[in-house]
Amino acid sequence: TTVPHSSPTVHSPHHHSLTVSQPLQYSHSLFLGFVYWTNYTHLSLLVCVSSKMRSFIPHILPLGFLFLVVTAGFLHRGVFAACPAKATYPDLFLSSPSPASFLSAECPEFVGSSCCSSAYEQALKQKSDLLYTAFTGLVPQPEPSCVMALHTLRCMPCSPHQENAMQVETWGIDLSVCSTYCLDLYSQCASSVTTDGVTISTAFESAGAFCVHMLDESASRPHWRVFVPSEEAPSASTCLSAQAECTAQDYVGHYSECDPSTSTREYFYELRDSAQGTCHAGAPTPAPLHGLPCGVHCDAGLFLKPGMHACSPCEAGTFSVGGGVRVTQWEVASLPTSLHLSTRCERTDGTPLPVETCGWQSTAEYARSGPIADNQRSVLELHVSLVRAGAVLFHADVSSETNYDGLLVSVDGVVRRRIYTQSRDFAEYQLPLDVGSHTITFTYEKDDSGAAGADAAFISLLEVTGLSWADEQCTACAPGYHSEAGAAACSPCPYNTFAASPGQASPCVACGSDQFAYPGSTHCEARAPCGTDDREAVYGACEDDGMRTLSYRYIEPQVCAGSAEQLPAEDRVPCAPCQPGFSLERGRCVQCPSGHYRAEAGADFCEPCPAGTHAVRQLVYRWFEELPDSVSTGCEGDCGSPGWRFLGALCDSGVGHGHGVDSWLTLDVTLEQAGTLEFDYSLVCEQPCKASLDVVGSWISLPITGGPGQMEDAGVQSAQLDLWAGRHQIKWTFHRYQAGDSSRNDRLRLHSLRLSGVGPQLGGGVACAPCAPGSAAAAGSETCAPCAPGHYAAGEGTDECAPCEENTAAREKGATSCLQCGEGTHTSTGSAECSVNGCRFSTEDRSHPDVDSPPVVIYDLSAVRDAAGADMFGPIYDRNGHQFFLSVCTNQHSNHTCFDRAGEPLLTFACQQDLRGLYMDLGNVMGYSLLPDAAAGPRDGLQVHYTGGTTGCQTFYGAPRERSATVNFRCDPRAGVGYPRPIEPVEPENAPCTYQFEWASLYACPLCSMAHDYWQAVGECTADGMQTLQYLPREQPPRCHDGERVPPPEQRPCTLSTFRCPAGRYLGEDGASCEDAQPGQYTVGGGFFVYDWSLQSELQGNWVASPSGHELLSVAGTSSSSYLANVVDTQQNGLVSFQFKVSHGADGLDPLAGFSFLVDGQGALPEERFPAQLVRTTHLEYVSVSIPLRAGIHLLTWRFRGGVAASAQQQGYGALVRNVQVLGTSYAALRPSLCPGGYYSEQSRATTCKRCPANTYSHRGAAACTPCSTRDQGAWSLAGSTDCTWREPCTAHDYEWAYTACVDGTRTRRRQLLQPQVCVERDPLLPGPPETLSCVRCPDAATHWSEDEGACVRCPAGQYLESASQRCVLAAAGRHTRPEREYFAGEQFELPTGWSTGCSGDCAEQTWRARGDRVDSGLHHPGELDSFLAARVHLTGGGELHLEYRVVGGNLQNGIQLLIDDHLIRSLPYHPVSRASSLRASDEDVSDAADGGGEASDSAAEQQWTSVFFAIEGDGEHKIVFNYHQVDSLDLADRSVVELRNIRVVGDATGGAVEDELCLAGTYSEGGTASCLPCPVGHYSNSGASACSRCPAAQFTTEPGSARCYDCPPPSHVNSDQSACVVSNQCAFSSSRGNYTFSTRQQTQSVVFGDSLLQLSICQPKLGACGSSHSCVHTESGASKNYGSVFQMYFETDPSHKSNEMMVFKYSSSESCTRLDGLETTRSTNLFVHCSMFPGDEASMVEVDDITDCQLNLVWYSIAGCRVCEKSDYQLEESKCENSQRTTQLVRISECNGPEVKDIT
Repeated sequence: TTVPHSSPTVHSPHHHSLTVSQPLQYSHSLFLGFVYWTNYTHLSLLVCVSSKMRSFIPHILPLGFLFLVVTAGFLHRGVFAACPAKATYPDLFLSSPSPASFLSAECPEFVGSSCCSSAYEQALKQKSDLLYTAFTGLVPQPEPSCVMALHTLRCMPCSPHQENAMQVETWGIDLSVCSTYCLDLYSQCASSVTTDGVTISTAFESAGAFCVHMLDESASRPHWRVFVPSEEAPSASTCLSAQAECTAQDYVGHYSECDPSTSTREYFYELRDSAQGTCHAGAPTPAPLHGLPCGVHCDAGLFLKPGMHACSPCEAGTFSVGGGVRVTQWEVASLPTSLHLSTRCERTDGTPLPVETCGWQSTAEYARSGPIADNQRSVLELHVSLVRAGAVLFHADVSSETNYDGLLVSVDGVVRRRIYTQSRDFAEYQLPLDVGSHTITFTYEKDDSGAAGADAAFISLLEVTGLSWADEQCTACAPGYHSEAGAAACSPCPYNTFAASPGQASPCVACGSDQFAYPGSTHCEARAPCGTDDREAVYGACEDDGMRTLSYRYIEPQVCAGSAEQLPAEDRVPCAPCQPGFSLERGRCVQCPSGHYRAEAGADFCEPCPAGTHAVRQLVYRWFEELPDSVSTGCEGDCGSPGWRFLGALCDSGVGHGHGVDSWLTLDVTLEQAGTLEFDYSLVCEQPCKASLDVVGSWISLPITGGPGQMEDAGVQSAQLDLWAGRHQIKWTFHRYQAGDSSRNDRLRLHSLRLSGVGPQLGGGVACAPCAPGSAAAAGSETCAPCAPGHYAAGEGTDECAPCEENTAAREKGATSCLQCGEGTHTSTGSAECSVNGCRFSTEDRSHPDVDSPPVVIYDLSAVRDAAGADMFGPIYDRNGHQFFLSVCTNQHSNHTCFDRAGEPLLTFACQQDLRGLYMDLGNVMGYSLLPDAAAGPRDGLQVHYTGGTTGCQTFYGAPRERSATVNFRCDPRAGVGYPRPIEPVEPENAPCTYQFEWASLYACPLCSMAHDYWQAVGECTADGMQTLQYLPREQPPRCHDGERVPPPEQRPCTLSTFRCPAGRYLGEDGASCEDAQPGQYTVGGGFFVYDWSLQSELQGNWVASPSGHELLSVAGTSSSSYLANVVDTQQNGLVSFQFKVSHGADGLDPLAGFSFLVDGQGALPEERFPAQLVRTTHLEYVSVSIPLRAGIHLLTWRFRGGVAASAQQQGYGALVRNVQVLGTSYAALRPSLCPGGYYSEQSRATTCKRCPANTYSHRGAAACTPCSTRDQGAWSLAGSTDCTWREPCTAHDYEWAYTACVDGTRTRRRQLLQPQVCVERDPLLPGPPETLSCVRCPDAATHWSEDEGACVRCPAGQYLESASQRCVLAAAGRHTRPEREYFAGEQFELPTGWSTGCSGDCAEQTWRARGDRVDSGLHHPGELDSFLAARVHLTGGGELHLEYRVVGGNLQNGIQLLIDDHLIRSLPYHPVSRASSLRASDEDVSDAADGGGEASDSAAEQQWTSVFFAIEGDGEHKIVFNYHQVDSLDLADRSVVELRNIRVVGDATGGAVEDELCLAGTYSEGGTASCLPCPVGHYSNSGASACSRCPAAQFTTEPGSARCYDCPPPSHVNSDQSACVVSNQCAFSSSRGNYTFSTRQQTQSVVFGDSLLQLSICQPKLGACGSSHSCVHTESGASKNYGSVFQMYFETDPSHKSNEMMVFKYSSSESCTRLDGLETTRSTNLFVHCSMFPGDEASMVEVDDITDCQLNLVWYSIAGCRVCEKSDYQLEESKCENSQRTTQLVRISECNGPEVKDIT
């Protein structure tokens, strides 16, 4: 054609012009093409092609013209023969169609008429035909489904219509393929991959484009092309297909929409859906009918003939539903297309599943949901369009897990019915429908666990009305059914009639006399001769002689051939045996007497039950000959018999039943107590059948299962059902719902029945059962009696209850065990209640084993009870706002607290009232013990235990358990009765189930004891020579109450002289002169000095003397020692002076722990130094104090609280007192005191003694010190020694290296003896010769020599010293430098600047010794001492302390302590076990002299060193103290030495960097820096990062310095700056049980507890003092703690309500904290939301249940924790009609979140 100049031009991807050609008329076909020419050998087509194909098509089109054909009529036939392909392929095709049986295997649709030859068939088999070869040029390896679909195309050229649908051109053959086939081929080949590596669906966006181009790469010439016609239903002449010709039956008529202007409509015809795409040409479409009236409605039983104006009744043998569809036959072929039925299956979260495995399935009689697993659903869906109001009616049956899995029926997405397991076969349901389109969905859905029954839903009938105004034709009745004219439904043919074919008019055809038929039969069957199975026995009444009549009759309906004369004659037979529990008397069965039983049939009489048992009364049926009074039967539906049959050994549901039958048997009984129904049954079925047992009026339903083909005497099964007391109607139902006569004998049989719990009006004793635990019975008892209080029966079959053992009790009747009574109490045998010992507790006092005193300490709390009267103490508030009430001595109270929900008082000593007003029992059994904490002694108080509280305490660490309470009563003489206060639990596993209270009270002190609590005091001598002897309290106020009476004061003559002598002199024998203390002696004047505490008998208390006697030591817990000082000198005041030391270790202990000194019960330490009168540590030093005493009797008390015993793991915590001097207790010393060993006095009138110097010694009373022997270098001693020690020969271990100063670049090294010298040099070779060494210019590895400064210098910040080049190098990117300094790692013989040393206790002159490569604590006496080494260091950016140490030799209670900034580091092992047992053996670095010099090998002893390091936080100066603590001993072998080496302080500002370090994960550096910077929020880094990375999408970080990003847990998501997780504004959640939501008010709450405020935001974090946080706690001090920024929610089973679930919200933060067990963690919050409908809970708020520094546990009982209400949670209620009106409303009937009442009308 000629292209006009106006034709548009389009640019191709290759920039070639594209022209649109003029349309070309070619016969009746219109060929349209877009053609453009190129200088290439290809032609491209771009018509209706997506952008996906534009780059693909130019590569697949071969040379030549290509046209897209839109068929407008018939293709031009030209001059072709009948099989035109013959001209092009003469070997493959015939000239004209002919029979082609050879194609039966490959192309069976063309058998009998084909254009193909046998050669083509062979090519098809070998897949060498031209079409397959051409297609695989595009798709080399097609999918199997694609190959199968392609096979149809390969057969199409064989069509006898080839001449009409093929055109032969000079270059090849054009095929016209029907569009329906093209679509199918495209669908089946969509995933096959082309030669370009893409799928068909990717390369071709439409089926048409695919079909047009699929053969374009044919390698053959000529080749094939494909055309697709445009019409949806072309004739067979238009396109190739395997379809048959259409007939008149393939067309269906429809009404058009009503024309409102004329109120008329048309009736037109079109192909049926079933004929669409399956037929071609043939019969023409019938002509339409015009001008028909609109809206002609025909009811059921009528129909509207096409073209008629009025309804007509259905003919007999047919029916209509009145403008709708009814489905009773479920074969797929018979399902109406107007319902648009479809099925699918999916998970409950919407994820689709393969429909072929779990979609709905159909049989002839019903549709069944597919097999699915938990949390899945199988869906049947239909789409209908109603022209008038109608309904959907269906018969449904569900066999599933009751109340959990079931069928949900929805209309347009709204659930209208929930159907669970039901007792009937198929129940009928109907849902109204409005005009318009609707989607009706039947969904069988399973929850998250469990299965029962068939685990499926069934639908047997489905009817939808309103689809049209009238049925256009009536439906023929199915075979076996009939109808009268105008019927709305068909009825089954009655007995002995049948209908063999559809459309049977009434009546059905009668059977012959020798035949029979069941209802609904399609044919008659011949009657067989009657046999014994066709008759039943009929018994007469039992007579007095034990006989009865027996006759027979045929079972109805009679299906056999027989007459009455053929039945056996009447006879007399014995009466039936009585059922168990009854015995036969005078022809009647009577019940066994009370307490008697008869177990089985055949026994003649009832027997009494033995002792320990009781009669079991049951209703039993073991044979069935007549209908009992309590039993009824019947049948509904197409029944073959009127009900159940009683056949002697069994009863059954009858036979001959047809379709849709329920045959039932009901037992109506009243149970006096809960019982069990047991029965044996069998199902006799030729096809699968169904039966059930139901309790009428309740939800109890038990499916009865069985299978086809069971034999008459086989297949017996057992079932049982638990029932509660009351009346029950128990119903067995046999269901038959399958059509056909083959299963008319299907039935349910009952073989036996047993029901317990019945009263004497129904059952008798059938057995004797042992008495249950907690009860007993004598012989012949009807019931077992519960044990009386104080008695129990642990096992079964008890004839008499036993009394509770001593210290146990049983409160209630029927106890199976006795309650263990509380510790420290005594309860008598057979008690109903545990004793409280009159509120007294006695315990052995082991603090004075050597004192003649009462063996027990007695506590009496009865005054606390008396003070409280009958009421409880309370309310006592904890920091969470909970209220508590305590009654100390009795669990019975009359006040208005501690009630249960019924309003009855709880039997309890302690109870808790929560924020809802509910009370919980915290303990109803009382026990006593001593206080458990280490700081308490046996006389400091007691602990009272209350146990046995309410079970169900919500814990966060395990399963629910009993609540309990403990009260720590602490002795406080000033507190009076006192008042309890709550304390937090010490151990986390106790929270919150154990509630602890502290109670300071006078009555928590023991009863007074003369031996423990009073002193015998002697008064001042009066002028008449008399003095008063009286008993005074040891403490003021006395730490006791009541108890033993104090004797009155007593007068006696004076025994004290008043003559004065000064210090250094003493009273002469005449009593009137003073004498001088001689050398070796001393006196302090009128008083005494305590040097040896082991000699002080006047000291009272539980402090102990040290082994040497020099110190008085406190003990574990609370301890004290007292001395009664009588200051008699009235002219001058007395004085008490002493030295004391308190060890480190108070961190983390009781804040009241520490040392105090009291005079007459009052703190007496100097206030200017000790204002708190409590000393927690003296920092390793002894402190000296002097306190004046006025004349009179004074009680001096040294007390320590919170003492901790020493061990190999820790020093312990306590105090030492020494050098106690008391002046004023007399006017003169009565005798002089001798100087102790190791001391001397060289002059007379000495007031003190001096210490002997080193290498001397002295014994007691020495006037001078004796030098140690000097013979052969003799012996040695430390200062203050009582003996000398002989020196042993020196070894290499006794030497250390010594270096001279550098001279001309060299220095000398030699060995010298350690000081003090403890050995004799006898081997001259041992020290070895001196060595000359080169000088080290800069011995410190972190320094280098600077020529500019002429000194050793350190690298600047951000640089480090490279060891090889000795140059400063910049830290690399991702790394940083840290200065450090090393001590005692080489030649360090003096303490560094800023280091100091000291010693307190039994020390030698020297302290710590610098020894080059180490430092040690020196040699000391074996007595108690603390030798410390202190260092002050300046850190930049915090730092670390690294060191190696060991404790060599001695007592394991000696050890090392590390203090950083006065805080004891408890994690440092106190005394690691070392192999070195000798102090001299520790010097392993000195080699043996025989080696000739050099360093010694350290491998043998290296394991003795312990390496540790500790972090030090904060910049600036820090104090580090190493302390060697030594316990007191008299044995030199108990001494130890502590050695330290390689002490490295990282971060020491005076040090230098020797390397650069990787930046930690979460930080970064760009290089050349001394520190790394933290990553900003929303970023992270790995270690060694030079820059931080942005968190991936959907991840976040909450704080700077994060090493990783976190996923938001469901249901939250990350915010825009990736700094927090948030949830949707709706705050709504879903689970398998429903939906949950929170109101705006509920989402954000403020909770006050104690002195703190919690701000909680459940769903959205709030920005505030805690940053972006869900859970922020503000304390009274102004601090804020973030307890959660990250949010997670999940569901758990509610432990307090197993049928509900609770929401658990977990919030976590990155704020670090220390748990109670010492582990480091981060803060978090747990919020437990419980569903509660308790009054007031709708407005309740969150409660704080427990809080520690690391975890906040919240609980919330609220309606917000309940699922959102649905329609099924409401019940319609109507009021009575008044004044022609009534009120309807929906009332909430479930525990759900919604209004209580709604939709009031």
